[in-house]
Amino acid sequence: MGIAMNHFEFTLRELEINGQWIIKENVPRINSLDYIVSWQEDTENRLKRRYAKGEITTEEYKKMKKDIEEESPNVRE
Repeated sequence: MGIAMNHFEFTLRELEINGQWIIKENVPRINSLDYIVSWQEDTENRLKRRYAKGEITTEEYKKMKKDIEEESPNVRE
């Protein structure tokens, strides 16, 4: 699993999609599969993607970006 995760993460880095591996609690078991870990894209990347797709307006984008920056002042442009 580690090699696949590395390939996945390196591909996302190449595409400039920032995020992190997270371990979710109380994930239901599906058949005989065991949950290991999930990738979660950074909030700012998700916001940029929604704006690029036209899902939100410029005003909504600016407001949400400001909210994100106020919650976590270390967010980079």
